[in-house]
Amino acid sequence: MLEFSIFYHPQNAYCIMVDQGANRKFKNFIAKLPSCFNNTATFYLSGADLPLRTNLEMVRIMIALNGSINTDVEEFETDRYRLMEGIHPPVPLYKSAMSVAIPRRAAKFMSKSKKVKALLTYLNETWVPDESFWTTLTLNSGRIASWSCVFGVLDMPEVVRRPELVAHKVYLDQQPAAYLCLLKEIRRRSHNPIEFDATSYAEMPTVELSNGKRITELKHPDWLMRSSFYRR
Repeated sequence: MLEFSIFYHPQNAYCIMVDQGANRKFKNFIAKLPSCFNNTATFYLSGADLPLRTNLEMVRIMIALNGSINTDVEEFETDRYRLMEGIHPPVPLYKSAMSVAIPRRAAKFMSKSKKVKALLTYLNETWVPDESFWTTLTLNSGRIASWSCVFGVLDMPEVVRRPELVAHKVYLDQQPAAYLCLLKEIRRRSHNPIEFDATSYAEMPTVELSNGKRITELKHPDWLMRSSFYRR
């Protein structure tokens, strides 16, 4: 609920998805949450995610993305096949981060596509399917915990300057000062907006390509290289 308190703005709609394994008390709490607000629907983030941008900054970034899908791309490691080794996937597979920004039109298409459902069924028998679902669809038109980075206190000076929208992962029970520090910074910027220019997001190669530019016309072709945009 700390995340929700940071993200909440009355003009937005939120969808809270509860893990099936959550305890009954938490499920009942979430079910009753809409009654606390006049316009709240029952936004999904992992419980270990925290925003790096205020609501206003995210709105400007989404406008700059201009309806394009924003996700990274990596090779799909063979050890992710798990139970599906030897069974061909419905489409070539790729890996990305868990989080992705997609336009509403694309989301509606995905929810009705039989091929998308077939892909999801296949990926459910692979390792960490939520890290390969979005990018596979797109390309087919601190410390280490479980081999996943967890941000801590010493990471915060760098994290708060990052261009990404969300930090994954930040745990309240692991160096809680980092979690609370990031919440405090986003709340401060929400109440005292700083000058924010989203132009660089509109200049991302994926955005320019989706807007009809040729690859030879890209403003920053070097950003196609892995992680180059994020080193800025």
